[in-house]
Amino acid sequence: MTALEGLARLIPPPSRAPTVDWPQYERDFGRGLPTDYKQFIDAYGSVEISELLIVLGPNQKLAFDLASQTRTIGTASEQVDPYYRTDKEEAEGVEETRSWLEALTAWGTTNEGHTLYWDTRDAIPEQWTVFVTNDTHEQWEHYPFGMVEFLRGLLANDLDPPSRLFSRTHLYDEPPTIYSLSP
Repeated sequence: MTALEGLARLIPPPSRAPTVDWPQYERDFGRGLPTDYKQFIDAYGSVEISELLIVLGPNQKLAFDLASQTRTIGTASEQVDPYYRTDKEEAEGVEETRSWLEALTAWGTTNEGHTLYWDTRDAIPEQWTVFVTNDTHEQWEHYPFGMVEFLRGLLANDLDPPSRLFSRTHLYDEPPTIYSLSP
């Protein structure tokens, strides 16, 4: 069973999803996107899951467009403040961190201020893994798999390693719900 099939067992896709011209969108976006993301969007569109997590989709007419939200949220490096460090070694460490963070691209957000990223350091989108951070960027979690497997594991409450950032949410109190943000 694929991760998308496992996810569909937990939260069935809406009756209709948008049609996306992926080659054109990827040209406009400036890079290729992971197949699991494209399959998710083809099945679900841009959605809000359980009034908590928003998966950004490719619809420039919506506020939740992947490209516009990526520009709005910015790269993670733009959100890291060097705290006016004067120590040269500490400043170099911040620059190394910024270099690594520049490879992160947001694909989701939550109403609790978490941001979900792809680590795009690998040139092959199928190799992109998931990072999640809280609203202050003080807590980071890494998941060595793609977006759909992350969502499936999150909703099934069997992420490995378990999420500390989502452990107190209402995701596990009742069956997940889905709200389409696509037209």
